[in-house]
Amino acid sequence: MRMLVGILAGQPFVSTLVGDASPSRRPMKRVIEPLEQMGARIEATNGHAPAGRPRRRRLRPYRLPPVPSAQVKSACARWQDCYANGVTSVTEPAETRDHTERALAAFGATRHS
Repeated sequence: MRMLVGILAGQPFVSTLVGDASPSRRPMKRVIEPLEQMGARIEATNGHAPAGRPRRRRLRPYRLPPVPSAQVKSACARWQDCYANGVTSVTEPAETRDHTERALAAFGATRHS
């Protein structure tokens, strides 16, 4: 769910992410805040299961928080991949699980060190 927020937040339509009881209880604030700082507009119900609202704005740079989070990295990377002009990059302050890297590789992205 958190990975999809970054993709859906910038679409020109309203989308609502709905999950079963487990994902619907999990807080989304740690994903929503960085995306909003980069220019997305996201509404959430009590901080859970967000509905993305479109806002066409230029992306602003964002530095990932010092607390490692593969989910925040994934959401930010998805937003940047879909809505930035030119090359985008995400630099982690600390290594996280590699779910994002695997997904990006499956879509043809390359990793640069």
